[in-house]
Amino acid sequence: ELPTLRSLSYKSYFFCIFIKYGNVAGEVIATTTAMKEAIKRGAKSIVIKHDLMGLSQCLKEDVKVSAKIWKSYRKTMKKLGKDISYELEHVKAHTGVEYNVLADQLARKALKENQKKLKVNETNLL
Repeated sequence: ELPTLRSLSYKSYFFCIFIKYGNVAGEVIATTTAMKEAIKRGAKSIVIKHDLMGLSQCLKEDVKVSAKIWKSYRKTMKKLGKDISYELEHVKAHTGVEYNVLADQLARKALKENQKKLKVNETNLL
C-alpha cells in the first residue's frame, strides 16, 4: 500500500501524491484500484490498459526503482497479484483510445475541482 500521512485525510493525501507525482500517481492509483475492485467482484483475471511508459517495467525485479511511489506500487501489485492474474497493456497516449481519453478527462476534472480545497506545501508531500 502507499504510505500514509497521519496528519492528512485520505482525500488530501491522494491529492498531495498526485500533485507531487502527477500522471504517475494517477496511473498507479487507477491500476491498483482496478485490481482491488476486480478482486472484490470475484474476477480471476484482469487486463488493464494504461498509457504510462514504465508502469509495467517497474514491476520487474531486475529494474531498480528509487522513488517511494514506485516501490509502494511494486509491493502493492505483488500482493494483489496473489489474488488475481493480471496483464498490463500499454496503449499510446492521446491517440483517441476511447476509455483512455475518458480516464484522462476524469482525472483532470477531479484534480481541478479539488486542488483548491487542499493546503499543500513541501512539508506534507511524500
